Amino acid sequence: MSITYNIYRISTSNLSRLLEGLSKTELVKQKTKITNNFTSTFYFSENPIGNDVWWADAYKEYLSDNSSKPRNIFYYALLISEPKSPKAKHAYLVSLGKSHFYLNRFIDRDFGINLAVRIADEETILLKKSTYFSSVKTGELSSYIKFIKNNYDPGESVDHLKLKASKVDIWGNKNIIFSDSIQISSDIIPTDIEELLNRIEQHMSDHEVIHLPKLETVRDSLFRDELDGHLLNAIRKGQFEFSLSEFEVTGCNIRLESNNFDYDIYIKDGRGPENTREKLGDSLNKEVIAEYIKKLDNNIPLCDIKIKSTCDLIGRRTRPLREVIEFSFQLHESQYILKRGIWYIFNNTFMQLLKKSLENIASSYRDNIYESEYQEWKNDKELKINDNNLNTLNKILYREFFFNEKMCENYNYELLDRKTENVESMTIAARDYKVEVADLYDRDKKEAISVKISDDSSSLIYNIAQSLTSIELHVNNSLSKNRKIETASLWFIFTKKINKITEFNSIQFLLSLESWKKRMNAIGVKPNIYISQHVKYTYLTIVQLYYLTSC
Repeated sequence: MSITYNIYRISTSNLSRLLEGLSKTELVKQKTKITNNFTSTFYFSENPIGNDVWWADAYKEYLSDNSSKPRNIFYYALLISEPKSPKAKHAYLVSLGKSHFYLNRFIDRDFGINLAVRIADEETILLKKSTYFSSVKTGELSSYIKFIKNNYDPGESVDHLKLKASKVDIWGNKNIIFSDSIQISSDIIPTDIEELLNRIEQHMSDHEVIHLPKLETVRDSLFRDELDGHLLNAIRKGQFEFSLSEFEVTGCNIRLESNNFDYDIYIKDGRGPENTREKLGDSLNKEVIAEYIKKLDNNIPLCDIKIKSTCDLIGRRTRPLREVIEFSFQLHESQYILKRGIWYIFNNTFMQLLKKSLENIASSYRDNIYESEYQEWKNDKELKINDNNLNTLNKILYREFFFNEKMCENYNYELLDRKTENVESMTIAARDYKVEVADLYDRDKKEAISVKISDDSSSLIYNIAQSLTSIELHVNNSLSKNRKIETASLWFIFTKKINKITEFNSIQFLLSLESWKKRMNAIGVKPNIYISQHVKYTYLTIVQLYYLTSC
């Protein structure tokens, strides 16, 4: 007889917290079985109260007068297998029914995928769920007839797999689901589950045989608190580009959110009372949540903000807000992701895929801009402006305009800097939008070039977004109808000497660039990159150089 197990891994240091949490549920301790390496205890919901049926009141006129109010009764259980060795670092949990809802904040989130990359046969992948960080989509579920090995997209992080193990004699020939838990069918009976757990323990120390792009957990608790603070500050300042996932993965189950839920948000410190409760209705709206946070005292930590969801199928469930939000931002030159309540950082495979993709974009090193030349041009122009020798259109003094003018002189480009075209507004009777096509245009190569002199990742990303908008408008025949654009180029000018675009140390910038590349290829426009340096030193004359070296 084959039995399906949904197995989680938990740090032994979290067991006491888990047991404390279970004491507030309907789970009651049953029998304990002691084997060579584990002590396994079973917990069961002996008398579940059941959940309200949402439609009962709406249809009560159709019910018999003597009918009792209906409730949905669901039994659930949990097997906790603790290692007998005091040196062991991990225990295992087997979830039955809805008990996995009570495990999320205690388990090792990396467990399932970390086991998959050690025991699975990559070519047998049937289902893959991924999160995307360089695309218009944030998540995707994909099914396969035949998976091609190493077929992962740049900017993709895999967090859910359904496939077979490579060693059939150990794991069987049925599909296994790997996520934050594993779901596996086995002929091993529950009283002999130690045999299965020993196999897992043994193989968790093996070398990886699959190189997945994925997120890795931030382990430092103090640093996680710092990341929480950065998130709340970003929301209070209006920089809240977080998302609320439309599907939730709990163990090996993927559950879609629906309008059968009612949501509340409130503050609760530990076991304290619930304060400042607000109803959110049947959906999680990020603008409403952001406004709620802005009204709170700045000293309230993220972990004290709770979301309660009510549904007739699973009853009431409370989660910290951090388990609902998906948010990414850069700190100390690294990119961090908050996902399902856990802070993550990108692994090396993710970064290598991104690096390889970006370095496949056609690129070349071009003309530098010298600060001394710019200052000379600027001073001369200021004198002419003061003497009223220039018309209004020429009273432009910033560096990019100087550089663009010079490139036009050197390469016969058409200067488009500060020249805008009208795009019809979506609002009736409103003014048309004004959009800049590019900074430079090469009529021979049919190339639109956007130039940015900066080391600030936000400015560079904004330049990428501008290029994306203008090229898409052109392809849709809304912009630059008298020019044909076959190549879109981004010309980046950095203070530091950079030979490859991947040498610029900003993951947000690189992900934005990857998204731009994908979109250009999708709409049939060739992406291209130019790199230059903003040289800030002043040229020395031969006499000055001789004097300095002789001294």
